[in-house]
Amino acid sequence: MIKKEVPGIFDGPILPLLKKLSLPIFMGMCLQFVYNLTDKFWVSRIANTDGSYLGAVGLIYPIIFLSTAIASGINVGLSSIVARCIGSKNYKRLNKTVESGLIISIILGVVTLFIAYLFGNTILAFLGARNNYLLRGVEYFYFIIPTAAILFITNVFTGIFQGEGMMKPVMISMLISTVANIILDPIFIFLFKMDIRGAGLATTIGSFIGFLYIITLFMTNKSIVKVKWKLSNIDGSIISEIISIGGLQTLSQSVVAVSLFIFNAIMINIDKLALTAYTICLSFEQLILYLIFAISSAVVTIVGQNYGRKLIDRVKETWKVSVRISVILAGLISIILFIFAPFIYSIFSGIKEVVHYSVLYTRIVEISFVFATASIIARAYFQAIGKPFPGFVLTLLRLLIITVPVALALTYIFNFGIYGAWIGIITGNVISAIISFIWVNRSLKNSEIIPEQTLEMVKEAV
Repeated sequence: MIKKEVPGIFDGPILPLLKKLSLPIFMGMCLQFVYNLTDKFWVSRIANTDGSYLGAVGLIYPIIFLSTAIASGINVGLSSIVARCIGSKNYKRLNKTVESGLIISIILGVVTLFIAYLFGNTILAFLGARNNYLLRGVEYFYFIIPTAAILFITNVFTGIFQGEGMMKPVMISMLISTVANIILDPIFIFLFKMDIRGAGLATTIGSFIGFLYIITLFMTNKSIVKVKWKLSNIDGSIISEIISIGGLQTLSQSVVAVSLFIFNAIMINIDKLALTAYTICLSFEQLILYLIFAISSAVVTIVGQNYGRKLIDRVKETWKVSVRISVILAGLISIILFIFAPFIYSIFSGIKEVVHYSVLYTRIVEISFVFATASIIARAYFQAIGKPFPGFVLTLLRLLIITVPVALALTYIFNFGIYGAWIGIITGNVISAIISFIWVNRSLKNSEIIPEQTLEMVKEAV
């Protein structure tokens, strides 16, 4: 059975290919960014001088991020498998990916909802929520947590599309979810008088609508992968590989969640309003991270398929170009945020201290995410070649092993206050970038380089 491949995936310039594959994902993520801002704007309008509403959203954010991490693990695991199956033309294995991924996502969804509704109040209290922060947090949590189960299943299908190099359906799915969220937010919050509960419900419904779109595409055979909906297609080796690759992706993202838990605790211990400011800043920080994540998604597809065909020189070029363009774009966004920070944050809070904290954080910390690009792209490279452990270690270094001890020491031992936490973030970004370059370059040097004559033979065979 002959399959159509993405034009230029195995030859031609890398930059246009990166743009083609990453732009739809980034546009979808930008829509998510717009939604995040819109969501926080409407939540802040419930009571502009009451920081507990946005603070509660900030307390829940690491939990939602953890759910997203699990979904991302499913996505990346399947994307890597699909890309390599296409590269090696192993279509028999390819057509067993859907059922194998679904069994994982369904089990995870059921377990997540059970734990959330049984222990939700206890979990939020453990995270430091008290009084109004706990009340708002519980209300928001119970209405938004079904989104997690929906994301697990949706990412089975989006991961397959990304592995094929079909980024447009993924972007459209994100567009549909985001637009639905934006429309429903003010309706549920103000018209139905649900307050912060309405924001959570709008997110859940929007996610479900996006899922309906993506599943429809599979039902109408828009994917290379043919879905048979047979239990016999559940393949233990595929499940094992999804868990192996995606599990480390989930652990990597879980490290982000743990890091957020810790920094939330530091902020709320220093000043509750610092937590509110941190919640707002994280939304804008996501714009930089979404950009890098979009490029890294393209890297998984390009590197995975070329590695599958042993085109190692092309893998090397993809690494170099993707890091270069990520650094440039992340730098530009950081500069824009630096300049316009006072105006931007005054829109989201009428509290002077919150705006002050937000501006300081942006002007001190954001530029360091130029360095974070290296470790994020490096993680994508290792995932693509089926060796995700180094990527996990790099994430662990950037967000926990380096960042947290430095932040805790400077904040509580050397009395740097909130500046100590911020310096910890910067230190983690810089040191992990240096280690990333060393590790990836060593991996590439140890890879088998195909002679030019062999490369031409491979291209002719394709």
